Amino acid sequence: RLGFTGGAGIVSNSFAVPFGGCLIYGQQKKGMTESLGLQPGYFPNKVSDDTRLAEFARAHNCALIDWCEAALVLPNADSFTQYFCME
Repeated sequence: RLGFTGGAGIVSNSFAVPFGGCLIYGQQKKGMTESLGLQPGYFPNKVSDDTRLAEFARAHNCALIDWCEAALVLPNADSFTQYFCME
């Protein structure tokens, strides 16, 4: 479940799960994921699992969008590996 830093309460229908070196978080509505976020480097001692994440994205017809960098990462292992290896 997600909450607000320094604030009271929890974001309704939220979830957060570790995946490789990342944290995947989001909200669901009626059992379907409505929004999904990814925070790379959340677990710095773990290896990134970019190949499995790319396979998941491809299977669910999703792409990774980095809004801060204005980058679109296509759902294939090469693109995800390149993205997660950026400094």
